[in-house]
Formats: sequence, C-alpha cells, structure tokens
Amino acid sequence: MSKKKKDEEEESAAEMLIDQILSNLANMSEEEREIAMQMLIGTGDEESNDPEYLNMRYYTYEGPARYNKGSKRVPKWLKEMWDAYDYDSWIELCQKTDEMGKDLSNEKRSQDIRKYLYMLIDDFYYSQYPEPNPIRLIGPLWLIEQHQLRDCLDLILELLRQDAWFYTAYIDHAPQCLSAVLYQIGKEEPKKIFDMLYEDGLIPLIKPILFNALIWITLRQPQKKLGVIAMLTVYLNHCFDICKKGASARNIPIYARALAYAHINEARPILKRLFTEIKILDRETFKEIEEIYDDPTDHLEGFLFDSINGYLRHQIEQDGYWDYDDDDYYEEEEEEEIIPETPLYDRRKEQKRYTIRIELTDAPELVERTLQVPSNIRLDALAQLIMVAFGRQDEPTEYLYQAKDTLYPDSSSHAFTLGDMLKKKNQSALFNIYDSKHDAHWSHGIVLEKSADYSDRTTNFITLIDGRGTYPSASIPNMDTYLQRFKDGKLRKPNFKTVRKHIRAFEEDYDLPF
Repeated sequence: MSKKKKDEEEESAAEMLIDQILSNLANMSEEEREIAMQMLIGTGDEESNDPEYLNMRYYTYEGPARYNKGSKRVPKWLKEMWDAYDYDSWIELCQKTDEMGKDLSNEKRSQDIRKYLYMLIDDFYYSQYPEPNPIRLIGPLWLIEQHQLRDCLDLILELLRQDAWFYTAYIDHAPQCLSAVLYQIGKEEPKKIFDMLYEDGLIPLIKPILFNALIWITLRQPQKKLGVIAMLTVYLNHCFDICKKGASARNIPIYARALAYAHINEARPILKRLFTEIKILDRETFKEIEEIYDDPTDHLEGFLFDSINGYLRHQIEQDGYWDYDDDDYYEEEEEEEIIPETPLYDRRKEQKRYTIRIELTDAPELVERTLQVPSNIRLDALAQLIMVAFGRQDEPTEYLYQAKDTLYPDSSSHAFTLGDMLKKKNQSALFNIYDSKHDAHWSHGIVLEKSADYSDRTTNFITLIDGRGTYPSASIPNMDTYLQRFKDGKLRKPNFKTVRKHIRAFEEDYDLPF
C-alpha cells in the first residue's frame, strides 16, 4: 500500500470517528461527553469562554421551540424597561416601572414578568437583529426580588438553562444579580437550586451562580444551614469524582473562594483533596484560599451580594455608572483625542526600586497607601496607578505634580518619570487632581521613603506594601460630602486583597494612551 493511500485511509477513519462522537454527544452522560470533547479539542490549562466553544463542548439542552405562546406585545407597564438604554438611571427606572404596576396583584405581576422574560429569550433567538441589553434582564429581576415573587423560581432557572450566546449577551454582565435573586426567592426551596447543579447539557458558567446562591442560604438561613452545607459537600465530592475521570475543573477555584469567604470549614477537607490529589490550583493560590479561611476579617460581603439592590448600588458607588465594557454604549461619542503612545516605563533611564507613601491631605482619618514601584515609571502612568491603589477604577484627566518649584502638568507628564521628580530619600511632592465636573480638588502628598537597586534588572514588580483609610469613591463629588459620609459612618472599608489583585493586573494590562 502506498504512503499516500495509507494517509488517505487514516484521515478518512479519523473523520468517521469524529462524526461518530459528534452524533452521539446527546446520548452521552456528562462524564462521557467531557472525555469525548477532550479527545476532539484537547485540554489546556485554561478553558476558553468563547460562546461557540462552550456550546460545542457542553451545551445539549433542548428547551421549548418558543417560550412565549401568546401576544407578542410587552406588557404596557414594563415597556419603558424593555426600551431603556440609560445605565446611569437604572434605580429610577426600576422604581418608576414598579410604580406603574403598583395596582397589580402579585399573581398578575408574576404573569407579566414571565411573559416579558419569555419574550426576551424568544427575541434573542428569533429576531433578525436582536439588540441585547442587560437592563432588560436586570430590571425584571429587580422587580421579582422586590416583591418576593417565589413562583418565579422556575423562570430564573430556565434563564440559566439558555446557551452560551444568551449568557454572554445578558447574564455575563451581572451574574451576581442572578445569584442574589435565586437566594431571595429560592431560600425556602434550596433543593431545587441544588438539583440543577447536576443537570447535564448546560454551560459550566451557570454553576457558580447556583453555588453562590446556596452559599447565601447557609449564611442567612440558620435553620437550613447544616442541610445546605451537606448539599455543597456532597456536590464537591461529586466534582472530585468526575474531575478524577477527566471532567473540567474550571469552576472549582470559584467554589473554593466563595466557601472560604463564607468560612464554611466543613468543606475544607474535600477542597484540600481537590487541590492536592487533582492539583487544580498552584500552591500559591491554594495558600491564598487557606489565608482567607483563617482570616476572621474576610467575609463574603463585598465579594458577593445577597440582593440585586445591594449589588447595583455598590456598582454605582464604586464606578459612578453601570460597569459596562463599551463606554460608547451609554455615553455620547466624543471626538477622540490623539495622544502619542508611551510605554509604562522609560527604559532609557535608570531603574531603582522605590518605596513611596501617598497620603490624601485634609482627610478626616489617615488615608494612605505605601507602594513599591520602579523609579522609571512615567508620571502619567503613576497617576493612574495611584488611583488603582486607592481602590478607584477611573482615570484622572486633570492633574498636576509639584516637587519644590518644578511643575509636572498632565499634558507633559508622559515625558517625565518618578525618578525625575524624586531622587533622594525623604524628598516629597504634591499630586493634585482637579475634578472639573464638580469643581473639586483632591490633594495628595508623595514621599520617597526608600530607594534600592534591583537584584534582577528585568523585574518590574509593583506592590502595595501597606494601606489604611477609606478613599472617596467616584460617587463622592467633593470634600464636604466625603466628610459628611465619614461622620455618618457610610464609607465602605477598602478590600486590600482586591486592591492588590488590581495592582498586580495593572502592569500586565497597562495600555497607553488612556
């Protein structure tokens, strides 16, 4: 037999095997399907979240051909919510919609919301030009939570049974909202949520949503705590069994962090087995989870939220708007200013390992962060880093550095480095931010506390060494409001573990121009 003919026969046999596997996916168990898909597409350290990949690898659920079998008109009182694209005023929109339906019975309210959400699913799959808009989903979930419409539990679960494209369009924008509403209306029936963890043919991204809802039941429903913890432990043992046979372990780190923040110690033995015997996480990450478990000051609050209202108010307080990836989605387009692209560091200049302390002046308490940072970081990048260190995700656009008599305005800050501004130990500078929207100034002092050589010249590691005090969030317009919120005890304490993660990501994700 010629080599060419042999190759053709082998290729034909491989194609027949692939066709056979694909044609039998629907009839396989979850474990068999995992192994089959690994044969087809291989395994890697990280799985893709690409919808096409997720659907091909996992999704076999067959729901109704159409969910809404009645009128195709959105209930009148929900129409504005369906049409809305204003993410800044979501609370007002939800409250206004609720007011319009105030005379409805809960039975009628549930019927209308069910119809609305069924139309949402059908519109996504069958409209020629669907326009996915997350507020269309978050709004009715807010109403379900607000009125405790427990008969809508099956409706929420059906939303989670949709494919990866639907998840990406709607659920991915606020999975915590789904966990919150599941907890709020499913806390009396945790078994229904638990049973869905075992359903075959669903994308894996929805399982943590279910898992986190059960976590909240253990924290907020003492009479159900032990029973639900037993459910979670049983499920983790199931995960151990299927992961050992080759199933995906992508959700295990998510489960582990939620359990650690909730301090559910009953789960520690099986988590340790998952990490040590299957080696799902590296030693450093497992150590981090152990530290969360052992730290009594770490709690689930701030990591997850038990109500949609709490989560979305937190988003507005942190960011000043709905946290959406595409700013142009909800803001008017502005003419883009062309700024010369500059790197994070100026490699032409000497690189020292600086330790700097930044303090917010005139604050009602000590608000400071101590950073280790290379001396050749450009001043425009340092301005952004300072905001990240203080827990802010927005970027200062109008600012001024001053060291003795030398000024470094924002317009030219990319041309200078931290080492240009501060050269000797205990030298200091001012960093002033101007907020033109609120006509407010925020002043900071920067002190060089230490300067040392790098043992490895290729290391550019930015680290938060220490921090204390609550920095004003984006929703605080000026110092007077900041002082009043401090006096009223309404400032949220910073989560330094989260800040450190953001700082670690800063150097990796840095991309100028802003």
